[in-house]
Amino acid sequence: MKTITVFKGDGIGPEITDAVLDILKAAKAPLEYEIFNVGAAEYEKNGALIPDAAFASFEKTRVLLKSPITTPVGKGFRSLNVTLRNKYDLYANIRPAKSNAAVPTPFPNVDIVTFRENTEDLYIGVEYKMNDDTVQAIKLITRKASERIIRAAFDYAVANGRKKVTCVHKANILKMSDGMFLDIFREIAKEYQQIESDDKIVDNTCMQLVMYPENFDVMVMPNLYGDIVSDLTSGLIGGLGLLPSMNVGDDFAMFEAVHGSAPDIAGKHIANPTAFLWSACMMLEYIGETDVAANIRKAVDACWRKTNASRRTSAARLRRRNTATRHRPLKTNNIHEKTAPWEIFPRGCSCYLDFDEEKGRYAAEHIPAQKSADAEGQGAHDGIFGINAAVPGPQQPDDVHDDNLMDVIHAVRQGRQLPSPRPVRIGKTAGTRPSAL
Repeated sequence: MKTITVFKGDGIGPEITDAVLDILKAAKAPLEYEIFNVGAAEYEKNGALIPDAAFASFEKTRVLLKSPITTPVGKGFRSLNVTLRNKYDLYANIRPAKSNAAVPTPFPNVDIVTFRENTEDLYIGVEYKMNDDTVQAIKLITRKASERIIRAAFDYAVANGRKKVTCVHKANILKMSDGMFLDIFREIAKEYQQIESDDKIVDNTCMQLVMYPENFDVMVMPNLYGDIVSDLTSGLIGGLGLLPSMNVGDDFAMFEAVHGSAPDIAGKHIANPTAFLWSACMMLEYIGETDVAANIRKAVDACWRKTNASRRTSAARLRRRNTATRHRPLKTNNIHEKTAPWEIFPRGCSCYLDFDEEKGRYAAEHIPAQKSADAEGQGAHDGIFGINAAVPGPQQPDDVHDDNLMDVIHAVRQGRQLPSPRPVRIGKTAGTRPSAL
C-alpha cells in the first residue's frame, strides 16, 4: 500500500478531488492518503497558504496529487505551483495531449507530449520597477536546466517508442538565451541517433499546431513557451478539462490538472474532473500501478461513448431537417456567431464553401496546399501564406485573401447564392493574388 499526499485546492478543487478519490477507491487503487487543505481559502482561514504539516507529508511520501489553486492576477502572493516546483526542484513539466475517439474534435490524430522546463525563464519572477513608466523582467536560461529538460524529453521518446523530438524556441530574436537552449538541444540530439530531431520558432509552432498537429510528437521548450503551447495543445483535443500534467524531479513528483480553480462554478457540481482524473492515472503509472490506470481510462472512454451515441442521434435528426435546404440561399442561422474558425477554414491552403450535411450548415471543403501547388508545378510549402477561399458573389466568386477572412463570414451571413465550387490556390510568393485551379 502506497501513501500519497493530496492537496485540496481552491474553487472547484475540493469537489473534483473528492470525485477522483472516489474513483480511485472504486478502482481498488492500493493507496492511502494524507489530505490537506491548501491555497487562498486556507490562507484566509489559518494564515498559511500551505500548512507545515502538508509540506512535511509531501517530503515523506514524495508523491503529491494536487488540485487547482487560485493565483491572484497582478497582485497578492506568487503562484503556489511555482513555489512547489522550485522548492522541490520539479524541473520537468510533462503534458500529454492525445485525441480520444469519444471526444469529437476537428483534429482526430493528435498525440503530442510537451516537455516544459519548469524552474527558470521568466517564471523566476524577478522584476524591477525602473521608474513609474518602466518595469524590467529577467529571463533566466541556464545550461544545467536546459540540459536536463532536453535529455528528459529524449529519454521519454526512447522509452515510449516515440519518433521525433522538436525544440521550440525564439532564437532568431533571443540569440543568447534561446540560442543557448537551441545549441544544447542540437548537441544532445547527436546522442540519440534513433530519434528524429528538429526545431521550430515558437510562433511558427503555434501556427503549425493548429494546421498539422499530426506532424508533432514530443516537444521540448523553455518555461514560458511551454506554458502557452501546452494550453494550445489542450484546445486540439477538447480543452483544458482534458489535459493532465505531471511535474517531476529527481526525488519528488507532483500531479495536477493544468486548468484553474474556476471559482465561478465552485459548489455547483458541474465541474469536469477528467483532467484531474487523467493526472491521477499518470500518478498511478508513475508508481507502477499501470493496470489500475488502464482500467480507469477504459471506464471513462466507455462512459463518453455512451454519451456521444445519444448526441449522434440528435445530430442525425438535424441533418435530416437541413437536407431540404441544400443549395438554397444561405441564411444567417446557417453559420453562427460562435462558429469555430476551423469550421470555416479547415487545414489546407485551398478551400471552397459547400454544404456540410453532417454539421447541417455551410462550411468549407479544402484541397491540401501541397496538392494544389503540385497541380501548377510549384512546390509551395503548406501553410506559409495562409488560407484563401472562393467566396460566393453576386455573379461569380471573389478571391479573398487570408487577411480578410471576416469578409467570407459576412458574405455567408448575407445569404448569397453559392455557385459551383471553385477552389483557389495561394500564390507562390507573398502578396501574389491566388489563381483558380
